[in-house]
Amino acid sequence: MKRRPLLGLAIGTTASLSGCLGRIRPPEVIGDEPTLSPGEEATLSIEARSARGLRFEELPDETHAVLEIGDAEIEPSPSRIAESYPPDWYWRFARWSVEVRVPIRIPPDSPPGEYQYAVTVTATDDIRSDATTEEFSILVE
Repeated sequence: MKRRPLLGLAIGTTASLSGCLGRIRPPEVIGDEPTLSPGEEATLSIEARSARGLRFEELPDETHAVLEIGDAEIEPSPSRIAESYPPDWYWRFARWSVEVRVPIRIPPDSPPGEYQYAVTVTATDDIRSDATTEEFSILVE
């Protein structure tokens, strides 16, 4: 039996596949940028790709817009939640797609303006490293 050709084929196949299988796509995040009126309520939708961890980094002042983070709907459900405000949500393995829906309400006396929120996503188990942060706007008319 000729072992060398088989060994060479096995090594070549393993080497060519190792780059594809071990690669983690960089995380991405897409968020809603709604236009709302004072007194109005809505739901923000955030989609994250290659997400193992997700966190809201920046929230608008509650006198302008209130994001009800505690009432967020997350699909798939996180494996672990770090107790902080806002919380860090983690999954055991990086997820191709994570959807987060957060109720938002604009106080009746909110002044018109553009208010920022930011979301950080990571493909690792540490939200503070190898992360992507994107900022989004909520426009109050």
